[in-house]
Amino acid sequence: MKKKLLFRFTVPFILIVLLLIVVIGISSKNTDINSQSGWVLQTNLQSQLRGRTINDMTFIDSVTGFAVTNGLSQTDTCFVFKTTNGGDNWFVNYWTNEQYSNAFYQIFFPDSNIGYICGGGGIALICKTTDRGNTWVKTNYMTTLRFKGMSCINKDTVYVINDENLTGGIFRTTNGGANWQNIYAAGQYNPYNIYMYNARIGFYSDDSRTWKTSDGGFNWTQINNKGYRDIHFLDSIVGYRISDSNGFGRIQKTLNGGINWTQQTTPNLPGGSTWNDLLKFYFINNDTIFAVGSVIEYINPLRDRGIINKTTNGGLNWGYQLPDTHTVLSFRYYHVYFKENKYGWAYMTNGYGVRTTSGGDTTYYTGINNQTTNITTDFVLYQNYPNPFNTSTKIKIQMLNQGSAEIKIFDITGKLIKVFVNQNLNSGEHTFMFNAENFASGIYFYALYINENLIDTKKLILLK
Repeated sequence: MKKKLLFRFTVPFILIVLLLIVVIGISSKNTDINSQSGWVLQTNLQSQLRGRTINDMTFIDSVTGFAVTNGLSQTDTCFVFKTTNGGDNWFVNYWTNEQYSNAFYQIFFPDSNIGYICGGGGIALICKTTDRGNTWVKTNYMTTLRFKGMSCINKDTVYVINDENLTGGIFRTTNGGANWQNIYAAGQYNPYNIYMYNARIGFYSDDSRTWKTSDGGFNWTQINNKGYRDIHFLDSIVGYRISDSNGFGRIQKTLNGGINWTQQTTPNLPGGSTWNDLLKFYFINNDTIFAVGSVIEYINPLRDRGIINKTTNGGLNWGYQLPDTHTVLSFRYYHVYFKENKYGWAYMTNGYGVRTTSGGDTTYYTGINNQTTNITTDFVLYQNYPNPFNTSTKIKIQMLNQGSAEIKIFDITGKLIKVFVNQNLNSGEHTFMFNAENFASGIYFYALYINENLIDTKKLILLK
């Protein structure tokens, strides 16, 4: 006859089992953190800047990145910050308080080992690393006020620009910074930024024009009467830029080497007032592009959230991603960078940022039903004109079809102070004159509701 096996579970044994379960659970959570989807807020860098701003940032792999700052005065210290864990933590990597060299403006790594930094204030500054940013040394440079922009062809050939009026120009090294040559004096058209597609073809922008070279930077020809904030070419013919259009950054595309540009459209988001004002973009490939700089303003509660725009068809359609940054009152991204397609960062100048390890989040396209809206965006609320205004201004809306329309006026705290329009309207455009004679000078918001659904919100500026 077989004996039954009896298991006696003592208290210590049970405690050990429970401890193992907890450890396994924590381990699995940590694994989830390293591979989570969407965008995750990062705040460590902001806590270390102490009022300084980030002028540029870059990453050489999925965890190692750098950010460069300005100083707070001509004699203050400017820093290079480094992260080795994807931006969760940052530390001081390099700094200088050399008098009048009070800002690092741009950082670029032509390969994973060699990198350059340009900067200055009253004295120009160029630094170089050959060991992945572990150490930095100052290179020989021309005596000038500052180098504010940079473009690297390879580890040896680097272009930098001095943007000072009349004395500004373009400098080049072909031996890794050992020697620099002033190859172009810009005169009154001082360069603001520079981009070299290859050793022959490149572009620079002054305040209001775009210039092109076909001989490596020795001669430049004006090709357009608009400057740019960022620019990238897929080949010598097809390129994109973020151009300043009436004070707003707009994405434009060229199919003839920069002679003509066609403007693309980024969407207005539902539920708030969208300010499409782009600053930077990053190319994953020829079709997939991320762009940052636009903001959506909410009035209840009053808060700005940074928008990350994305296209997967070369800009034929642009959608948006809206990272959860509700704990920060005002958010606008100035920098965007990706490595290996799925590791990405978008940062503000004050050090707040977001990171993704999955290529971003869900991309929404206006006009397509999703959880953010249940009404077509062909109802349009236009920006009032004039704005700013004195006493009266025109507000125009577009109705897709007949419906109940309301235009509500809110003060800067989000308090409803007037229902300006409340009537049934036919399809088409309708213009209303808003009289603010009894309102105090200040900032107000106006919102369009169709059949009690919020369509859009925009800003009024009353100056008396």
